[in-house]
Amino acid sequence: EARDRATVWWVDTERRASEYWAIRRVRAVPLDGADAARYRSLGQGYGSDGHRVWFEGRALAVADAATFEPMAGGFARDARQGYFDQQAIPGSRGDRLQLVDPNDPSHVQDDRHVYSAHIDLMLQPPRAVIRTLPQAVPGQVHLPGRGYARDGQRVWYRGLPVDGADAPHFGLVDGAPDDADASDGRHRYRQGGRLD
Repeated sequence: EARDRATVWWVDTERRASEYWAIRRVRAVPLDGADAARYRSLGQGYGSDGHRVWFEGRALAVADAATFEPMAGGFARDARQGYFDQQAIPGSRGDRLQLVDPNDPSHVQDDRHVYSAHIDLMLQPPRAVIRTLPQAVPGQVHLPGRGYARDGQRVWYRGLPVDGADAPHFGLVDGAPDDADASDGRHRYRQGGRLD
């Protein structure tokens, strides 16, 4: 970001395919309506003047710009709402939102729900997928990794239930010959689907 007395800019570089990605060009986008005197960088591409929030030069619709703050893993929050990839997390409470596990920023929770979020690269164009984990109790969910979540009774993969999984014995596996990424001792799983 850059500013003078009257204007705030988001400054970045870009390369064009038509130039075989060889030439780096500077791009400066003025933040329309930003109060230059009050503007502050929030980190991770975000900035705010207390009335509005911008991400990489683009204005965002947020519930409370004065309290907006980025979190790890593409999440953000304000006093009223949670966000992922600059989109509101439906039903979330921003004042209570926190990461389930700071070492695995793929899930957040408030006092009512646990949410899984990721960018689905298989969709065209790629976009955010945000899900509420059905029946998950905040504070009781653990993240083994690779998109999985579990509590004492249930297992989820990217927010969807993994039917029939034995949650207490569920864990990740490495180097399995059938490309399994998890097991519960009875069955093997790959991306939430049972292999046997």
